[in-house]
Amino acid sequence: MKFYLKNNYIYIIVGILVILLFSHAILSSVNFFEITFRALSEPDYIHNFFYNSDRSFAFSNLEPNLFNVWRVIFKEAMEFGFQFDVLVIFGASVMQILLPVFSLIGAYYFYREYNSILAMEAIRERTYRKLVIKRIIVNALKIAITLYLAYFVYMTLMNFFATGNLGASSRTLFGDILDPSFYVEHTYFYFLLEAFVTMFMMPLAYTVFAQAMVLVFEDFKKVILVPLTYYYGVTMIGYVMAALKMPFHVYFNPSLMMASGTYEFNTILMILINMLPLFIGIFIMIDRTRYVES
Repeated sequence: MKFYLKNNYIYIIVGILVILLFSHAILSSVNFFEITFRALSEPDYIHNFFYNSDRSFAFSNLEPNLFNVWRVIFKEAMEFGFQFDVLVIFGASVMQILLPVFSLIGAYYFYREYNSILAMEAIRERTYRKLVIKRIIVNALKIAITLYLAYFVYMTLMNFFATGNLGASSRTLFGDILDPSFYVEHTYFYFLLEAFVTMFMMPLAYTVFAQAMVLVFEDFKKVILVPLTYYYGVTMIGYVMAALKMPFHVYFNPSLMMASGTYEFNTILMILINMLPLFIGIFIMIDRTRYVES
């Protein structure tokens, strides 16, 4: 256990960080940050918070302190009612921006290995290509599994807090494959399925792509630049295509894949086109290790 934690602590930290980033949905919706800031910076705020006309009777048994302020915030919010799908979608929307950033974690670890101990280990493995591909895939899987599990934990927590009805009656991804009632009747399982694409397959593809850049560039700054430029650049091209009302623009915007909003598209085609970084990464891995012998 100690060995496992030592070698995977970064992924545990990333998982916790992702859950906290996702949780901004519920925290922002109840003004958690504003109320906490005022409670810490304004001397009389906590007293006034408890003894206003609405709370003086309902929470008269609570000691006026910051912890109980938080208890009241969430109690009132749960009585008002949260919509499960809105919390999940809004919380996970941060991945539209941060997807390629998380892929760089795998790139960093592979870059460090590739320029230090990989050559020596290749002698033991006997096949250089096999070792390189194995390390790239393992690192990518670790990132993808970390993000998917973090999403699963966040979604489960939101299912606990949610008390209201759904905010939407359908979702686009898999809408052309699944029965229209699946989203409403099996919302929790739908989001697990959607997340397999957005929180597992997409991070896997971009992490493989980012690591493949290590085989192309010696300078790590260039390794960082290419995945970021690709993701944000293609996203901007997609939005320009949309502004020009060009057909099929939705297929060329990876951030829309992460959002899976109300656009109409073919799910299989959408997934295949957005797996292009994975295909590029695989091609580079095969090509760059073709003539290298251990």
